[in-house]
Amino acid sequence: MLKPSLYYKLMPALFGLLGFLFGLGCYLAENSALKSHTHFFYWSLFFTIQTATGIMIGLLIKRLYYTAFTDGLTGLWNYRFFY
Repeated sequence: MLKPSLYYKLMPALFGLLGFLFGLGCYLAENSALKSHTHFFYWSLFFTIQTATGIMIGLLIKRLYYTAFTDGLTGLWNYRFFY
């Protein structure tokens, strides 16, 4: 089983992948054939935004995890990290 700290390190990739899969699912649910080139452009833009948003949320969660376990002044691990 993976350590909890490894989950937080993998959050950006996980949320980026989930954002991409969500966009792909929405696209496939709407229509299986492309209507025009602009339709493809809008969906590719949607995929990009979903993936970037997922990565940004994952990075924020990763930073929050490390902030909770480090001292704000020195940057060293605090007592919560050792328990």
